[in-house]
Amino acid sequence: MPTRRAPAGYKPDLPAGCTQRFYRAGDEHGILELLEEAFKGSWPGRAISVPGIEHLRWKLHSGPLAARLHLVAELDRRIIGARPMWVDRVKVGERVVLTRLAIDRAVAPEFQRMRVMTAMEARTPDEWFSLFDILVGVVNDWQSISFVPGTPYRRKLDVVGRTLDGNLPDVVANGWSVKRVDLFDERIDGLWSEASPGLQLAMLRTKERLNYRYADPRAGDYRIATAEQGERVLGYVVYTSWQGTGQIADMLVRPDRLDVLESLLGNALCDLQTTGATSAECWRDLHHPYGTVLERLGFIELRRRQRMSLHALHGSDDAVSFFADPKSVVHITSGDTDLV
Repeated sequence: MPTRRAPAGYKPDLPAGCTQRFYRAGDEHGILELLEEAFKGSWPGRAISVPGIEHLRWKLHSGPLAARLHLVAELDRRIIGARPMWVDRVKVGERVVLTRLAIDRAVAPEFQRMRVMTAMEARTPDEWFSLFDILVGVVNDWQSISFVPGTPYRRKLDVVGRTLDGNLPDVVANGWSVKRVDLFDERIDGLWSEASPGLQLAMLRTKERLNYRYADPRAGDYRIATAEQGERVLGYVVYTSWQGTGQIADMLVRPDRLDVLESLLGNALCDLQTTGATSAECWRDLHHPYGTVLERLGFIELRRRQRMSLHALHGSDDAVSFFADPKSVVHITSGDTDLV
């Protein structure tokens, strides 16, 4: 469904008696009830080993800024709509700027098809635009009207898969070791510093950010593996599984070390097979150098396409127009979103 700009002055009403406000401590209980109703018991859509309320608290506190900017719609003291966000830092060209990513947007079942989410978007507070430099978004199939200023530049990523039946490719680590770890240490900052200059866009992959996203037990049941050579970290991969499908959530290696990436991914596939997954998926950008490794490892089945968008909230739209060029080098994985 194509998204069009909201007409000037267009501001549909919220249900009678409903008000929109910022999140307050304690709202997580009402938001959890909303998510469980709206997603018909399928939320959070991943393997977690903690109660759902703990996962939600983790999700709502990606940082102090996020915790005060989530929005809820309330009617008779019941939360009937929610627009939470993740706040993150993203490298765009040579700059590191602040962005937000929508997570777990939901409307209570009996209020769906009543334009509640559209009414909430029409009431987007100024802070949501003034405090962030760009907006990275997952393009969905239900949003038909956008209230975000500026020009959206869009990109399609392939979600590719392979089965895990039978023998998997025998990938040998040549001069380095692949290790399972529980936490990222300070060496990962050096990996990011070396790997990031060639990327036109990528979420920051620092020790602090990666440990929040993947190493906190409340985040989900992720497995982290690093490739190490002496004291150096050459790369890492993060993976998980859900309902029999293994998911490569994140990966990064030092420049031109596709051999390291192949060993990391090969190790992850073997581990996923051992734990009972029958297939595996990974996001692939068309011209990303990692694509050749994915093909060698059998990720050749196109399962679907994921659409992403990028807005410049300040300055010239031209600063992010590269995003629409499929040959521009961007690094986006499923773990950069809340879909995995």
